[in-house]
Amino acid sequence: MKKIISFLLREKYVAVAAFVLTILFGIFSFYRMPRQENPDITSPSALITTVYPGASAHDVEELVTKKIEEEASKIDGIEKIDSISNDNFSAVIVTISYSVDKQKQWSDLKEYIDNVKSELPSGCYEPHVDTESMVETAGMLLSVSGDNLTPSQLDYYVKKLKQNLLPIEEINKITIAGNTQKKVFVETNAMKLNNYSISIEEIYNLLQAQNLRIPAGAIDTPGGKINVNVPESFESLEDIENIIIAASERGIVRLKDVANVYFGEDDDAKKIYSKGKNAVVLAAYFKTKNNVVLVGDEIDDAILKTKNSASADLDIDKITFQPEDVKLALDDFILNLFEGIIFVIVIVLIGMGIRNALIVSVSLPLTIFASFCFMYIFKIDLQQISIAGLIMAVGMVVDNSIVVTDAVQMRLNEGLPNNQAALEGVMESAVPVFTSTLTTVAALATLFVLPGEAGEFIKTMPVVIIAALLFSYAVSIFVVPVFAAMFFRTNTKLDNYDSKTRLIFSNLLSAAFSRKKLSAILVFGIFFLSVATAVLVLPLEIFPYTDKNYLYVDVVNSKKGDIKSTYELTKDIESLLGDEKAIESIFTCVGGYFPKYYLTSAIGSDSADFSQLIVKFNLKNDKAFGKDKQEFMMHIQNKLNENITGAQITAKLLAITAPGSDIEILISGNERTNLVEKANMIKDELMNIEGLYNVASSYAKNRQEYSIDVDNSIASVMGLTKYDIQRQVNIALSGINASVLNSDDNEYDIVLKSNIASISDLENFKIKSTATGNKIMLKQAADVTLSAAEPSAQRYNKSPVIKVTAEVSKGYSAQMAQNKIEKIINLNYSDDDIDFEFGGEKQTLSKYLKGLGIAAAISLAVIFVILMIQFSSLLQPLIIMISVPLSVIGSIFGLWIFDQPFSFTAGLGLLSLIGIVVNNAILLLEYINRARRDGLTIDEACKSSVKRRFRPIMLTTITTVVGLVPLALSASSFFTPMAVALMTGLMVSTLLTLIVVPMFYSMVEK
Repeated sequence: MKKIISFLLREKYVAVAAFVLTILFGIFSFYRMPRQENPDITSPSALITTVYPGASAHDVEELVTKKIEEEASKIDGIEKIDSISNDNFSAVIVTISYSVDKQKQWSDLKEYIDNVKSELPSGCYEPHVDTESMVETAGMLLSVSGDNLTPSQLDYYVKKLKQNLLPIEEINKITIAGNTQKKVFVETNAMKLNNYSISIEEIYNLLQAQNLRIPAGAIDTPGGKINVNVPESFESLEDIENIIIAASERGIVRLKDVANVYFGEDDDAKKIYSKGKNAVVLAAYFKTKNNVVLVGDEIDDAILKTKNSASADLDIDKITFQPEDVKLALDDFILNLFEGIIFVIVIVLIGMGIRNALIVSVSLPLTIFASFCFMYIFKIDLQQISIAGLIMAVGMVVDNSIVVTDAVQMRLNEGLPNNQAALEGVMESAVPVFTSTLTTVAALATLFVLPGEAGEFIKTMPVVIIAALLFSYAVSIFVVPVFAAMFFRTNTKLDNYDSKTRLIFSNLLSAAFSRKKLSAILVFGIFFLSVATAVLVLPLEIFPYTDKNYLYVDVVNSKKGDIKSTYELTKDIESLLGDEKAIESIFTCVGGYFPKYYLTSAIGSDSADFSQLIVKFNLKNDKAFGKDKQEFMMHIQNKLNENITGAQITAKLLAITAPGSDIEILISGNERTNLVEKANMIKDELMNIEGLYNVASSYAKNRQEYSIDVDNSIASVMGLTKYDIQRQVNIALSGINASVLNSDDNEYDIVLKSNIASISDLENFKIKSTATGNKIMLKQAADVTLSAAEPSAQRYNKSPVIKVTAEVSKGYSAQMAQNKIEKIINLNYSDDDIDFEFGGEKQTLSKYLKGLGIAAAISLAVIFVILMIQFSSLLQPLIIMISVPLSVIGSIFGLWIFDQPFSFTAGLGLLSLIGIVVNNAILLLEYINRARRDGLTIDEACKSSVKRRFRPIMLTTITTVVGLVPLALSASSFFTPMAVALMTGLMVSTLLTLIVVPMFYSMVEK
């Protein structure tokens, strides 16, 4: 290293050239880097969906869901398996650990699910394994609506918009939701069909066979082979109506003789409304590693082009629009970054004088631009997490340069020539600066072991900070000495610059040395007081809400399967919310969820008893709530609870993590009947706990359904099988896609069903035996009875489960509420046959606090080893690490004073502090040891270390703190607690370290 530095001091143009080239490539990298809102993360969950038309929820559970769960459980690293079985539909969600190879496990999962296909019942569709949709997020949702536009016109315009958007290279795919799919219905008349020998299943087979595309072959001609093509036959309704389905002595029977063929719409399909008007939603998904900000103008052009070609009634609204959101968010973050840079430079100017400050300031842009180069080369996007890492690094990256320039200046003041002063100054500082950098890097590196999606979400932050710190070390060792040798002059004024402040600390140090035991007891007392404050006073909020002005409302209608009732209910909610001044627009989806529009927005299957509203608001329009979004959310929730009945309604802000209830109790066992009883009792207990609202159970009350009880002996005599009955009744009642009609460049599904409208119609419906060809009325071989049945069946880890959930009002603790209910359950409801598992916020808190604790332990151990190697001592590293609890004192009281919760990001701040605060103690002990070798006594060396290292320690602390000021003032629910924890922890730790570390050193060494 010494030879390299000597070479650079002789050939200064090399360092200057490297400086210029790094700045230029950094600027290039900054403009070429991809920009997006959030970092890309991979999904730990796979969704397996299976459609089984006509099957009850119980049959779906027994015949489909259980078999899929069994196969899915064979893959490695499973954390949990959730499933729900509804009529006609099974959904199984498999969640695996982030520690396993997800790609391999998903490959194995698909293979296992392929194996189970042969075991599924006849008529069941193939299971679909989806490993992307759980995290795949639409970059924008556009609603297409119009006051006087018909569904067909809306469908035309949304397809036109899609055509205009498809040429945009950055768009990966486009989906459309809520468009009314026109279909061809073939509705058989059950009474007429009874008069003929053909069955409804045979009509289905004919429709399929009539429209197959089979290559006919080719004919040899003198000119060569000419292919023969038989066109598909269905080009109009008449083609379908005129299919011959039977023939007899009386003549031929065409489909139109027993069925009505017509165009129609699916009444139970998902419907979307924009500001009360019928709408269709277009969801566009962007390619990764692209600058989504630049796409915005192209999308606006496509929207304008579509509107210009349409009638004046056409409205295209942006429900969500990432290009604008990302631009605003990144503009704010980049502004914070440059504000931090300016603040740091100003502090350095004040603390070191113009000449020295300019040299130190060189390291700041050089390190930041080098970090841009690193991000560009290693494909790290410019997004809120990586930029937050840069902002955190701004104040730290000048620390090494401050220490080096201070050492160089001291050598100059001693009368050494510039080059020699630069060389000796940097060699004196190289080891302690390297150790300081290494300890900070070690602390940040432990962030990679944080568990779950949050660990993956924030991983670009430590990567960026570590890269910046390593660049800052290289700059301070190889570049700063060159510029210092070129421009520094003897400057004795700096020695007296901070003499008054230094005198105060000298007096405090003398006082501490005179009462060492009392001072030590006082420090430990303050530490334990801060811990008590954290436990008893500081609110816990593991993950905050996002800073977006979105509110979503989930509505679960108590009338199961009634989409018309759900629509009326949702319309009442929309009307009620329309009176709110803060609400700017409302978008509604009846019968299902909107496409996934944010990293943590929920997805789910379509359901006639579910609706979702996206509410966009601006609190500037209603001063009653100030800037408190959570207060506004609670106001909306209370308003809905007071005015709307007949549904479970939940208003939520978008969260940083996956959506879920604050309180969640999973009650599982083998007998669902026992679970229902326990769930109802626990639900009643929750309703009596103050501060809880929206208490609900996932158990859906039994509903009435008709059961077809086949008399096997009679059916056998008549030649009927259960398959004959199930298949033909299923087609008649549920309908089935039989084929397609291609007309006017459009493709329409052909749905075959029956006009059965009453129980007597069903009983008189004739079933054809596949064995004998005879047709028998259903009532001759089976009884149709009314019975109770579950509308859905939930399972957790392959056992029946009921979830009891609740939300916690602002000002109340979810952890305390859950502790209370856990105590009640353990005392009153424990049962050997029933398992209770607690989820919700407490489970999340436990998971991530444990992760932070493990990371902190690893960080402390690694730092201890580094210090032990540097100081060749076991005791001195322990003395240095006293600064860690000192930082906890500052962070806890800082969060309390500034009214910030202890959140996951505040924990990140505390964890990062471990590697930062020891740096000051390293500088002190390194000088104390050197002073003692020069002949000073222990106390003299301790006091001299504070005097000699005071300015670099205070300057490095202040620059780090002011670099974080913009992040602290950003009012970000995610980053502000982290910035406050870092700033206050570092300030208090530094002030106490200057007194406590020398004092403990003196006590231990004596």
